[in-house]
Amino acid sequence: MLTPKLCLIAEGVIRDAVSNNISIYNILEGITAQGFPFFFQHLDFLVLWEKEEVDPVIYEGSLLVKNNDDILISDKFKIDFEKKQKNRSIVNINGLLVKKPGTLTASLIFDGVEAKYSILVTALDSAINIHKNVNTA
Repeated sequence: MLTPKLCLIAEGVIRDAVSNNISIYNILEGITAQGFPFFFQHLDFLVLWEKEEVDPVIYEGSLLVKNNDDILISDKFKIDFEKKQKNRSIVNINGLLVKKPGTLTASLIFDGVEAKYSILVTALDSAINIHKNVNTA
């Protein structure tokens, strides 16, 4: 059975071409935006999949990115395990407009199995903390 073992959204997921190692930086657990709409320049969505030997080698499914119930990205997605039991799916998202606060969710779905990661996107409190220079002399 296909199983997601790791799922996250980060500012960067890099695969080293020589060692095939993955480096991840700035895993997003939540975002506070100064205003809406809010624009992400770049996000990466990483899923580590594992399958059993008897499972298919190739899976065709879908990628879905939502802001609350609004679909921001909907596309076909394919993974090929080749002769291995594990696969790393890295989705590079270059430019994403989030229109309102709430939940930002990225999902990869194959044969009813879903890898899903959600982050809370909140608005910066409109009451800005201002440090005042107060003379008490």
